[in-house]
Amino acid sequence: SLGNDMEPEEQPQKQFMQIHKRYIVSSIKSGLMLIDQQAAHERILYERYMEEMEKNSGVSQQLLFPVVIQFSAGDIVLFQELLHEFRALGFILDDFGNNQVVVNGLPAEANVASPQQLFEGMLEYYKTYKTDVKIDKREGLARSLSKRLSIQYGKTLGNDEMRNLVDELFAC
Repeated sequence: SLGNDMEPEEQPQKQFMQIHKRYIVSSIKSGLMLIDQQAAHERILYERYMEEMEKNSGVSQQLLFPVVIQFSAGDIVLFQELLHEFRALGFILDDFGNNQVVVNGLPAEANVASPQQLFEGMLEYYKTYKTDVKIDKREGLARSLSKRLSIQYGKTLGNDEMRNLVDELFAC
């Protein structure tokens, strides 16, 4: 037994292992758990974005220098249809005319070098999801943004990053 002045031993923190910079492996009572890191992160972000659009609560990070994005005629129409949802996610955007949009801010977790590529990729994914009649525009946009901003295969994760990812996944 422990004396009053001694703390009980802390439980050792669960260790995770990464395989091929793609999967997270952890032991569980009944064996091993294998998690696809990108799919897990996509699910976490998807849930977050759906909630942010529902509550109009996306957090923005102001860009130091605004970025002007040129869209095709078809993409600017689609972009304008989604403008409210983009803003709900934390994008700070203004119409610049001539199929151009000024980006003054991005969602806080959108650590991207090229807002142009982010929007082009999101709109392409959105068009893919839009063909599924069961998916509304919010769901399609949440899917496309989570796909673009998720942890990609090939990224090395530390034990704490893996633990947080697994914890967030099971909180979904």
